[in-house]
Amino acid sequence: MILIYCPYGSTGGPSEQMDHFVRMIEKAVAPVGVERLDAYSDQGRLRSYWKQFIVGLSHQNDVRRCKLVIVNGILNPGSWVLGLACARHGIPFIVVPHGDLIPTTIQDFRTTPKPLLKWALWSAFCRRLLTQASAVIVGSELEWQRLVAAGAGESRHTVIPPFVVQAPVGVASGGQYRTRLANYVLWMGRIANEKGLDLLFDCWPEVTRGYPGAQLVLAGSIYDKRLYAHLLRRRAALHLEESIVFSPYLTGAEKLEVLSGARCLALPSHYESFGIVVAEALVVGTPVLVSNDTPWQHLPANAGRVLPRMQDLWVAGMVEYLSAPTKLSVPVDDIRRVLGPFSECEVERQWKALMKTLLPITPPAPTQYARAL
Repeated sequence: MILIYCPYGSTGGPSEQMDHFVRMIEKAVAPVGVERLDAYSDQGRLRSYWKQFIVGLSHQNDVRRCKLVIVNGILNPGSWVLGLACARHGIPFIVVPHGDLIPTTIQDFRTTPKPLLKWALWSAFCRRLLTQASAVIVGSELEWQRLVAAGAGESRHTVIPPFVVQAPVGVASGGQYRTRLANYVLWMGRIANEKGLDLLFDCWPEVTRGYPGAQLVLAGSIYDKRLYAHLLRRRAALHLEESIVFSPYLTGAEKLEVLSGARCLALPSHYESFGIVVAEALVVGTPVLVSNDTPWQHLPANAGRVLPRMQDLWVAGMVEYLSAPTKLSVPVDDIRRVLGPFSECEVERQWKALMKTLLPITPPAPTQYARAL
């Protein structure tokens, strides 16, 4: 049996990917069975950590009947308990950090909530978890470089990005939001300091001077309540209540609709392990503006711009897409070229190759009919 530990709540990129991830592992390791162990983290942070610890503790002996264990996330107690239990019993296990951010630079310590606590947890548990894992799966080489900078050591790592779920045929092209909003620039993610939202607030008054009807839509879950309150106060101080729109976390068809209706997606993050929302925007043909601190360094010219975090460049980038008579869409050939390595079949192929090295699977015995043939 394969045990997959999933510590995520109802919002965020990892939680949206988890159902697809589990199904893909099921196909990659068939006919071996797969069991999913959830420890949802929608409550207060400390209560979530306690719940994850209890879930890991109550299932640590289950790893002895597993052929392989996959733990998602490194900054949660359930992963530590299950991973280290595997190490004790000689069970191979894979760690998928999913972008858990360990502060390694002065900028990180300024923008990461409770950086000293995260560093203490890294020193006590996370580094040991990675060094004892059979494999560490990161979404990009950039994510691995960050872990190495924190002291990940000689852990065996493999870059396997999350696969991109293709948009269903017939998705509305922003219809609902085009009637409710003017031309808009979209940011989507979790409201946290590392996402660089202050830069968009710095840029937006200058953008609206040239395009008074334009709007900045911020769609995401409120990860950092203090930052959210700060952004609300700053919006009021700038008198941009009608121009900067906060939207709740979006999923499914509504998410695709908002992505497809935007003039561009803006992601000025200080750090992204992958940035799945960039791929989701490109799937529906929406160009992207991304910082050069993300893995998206080689975008075709028609797919968007990779920009350093400088205000004048981001103003010019947003103005470029807002000033077009109609929305500039990413050509289909460019979408295929950029997203080809992140298709479901390609990512599944990489997981199957990894599983062959960690989990030699004996094919099922041929039936009597097949033997006769």
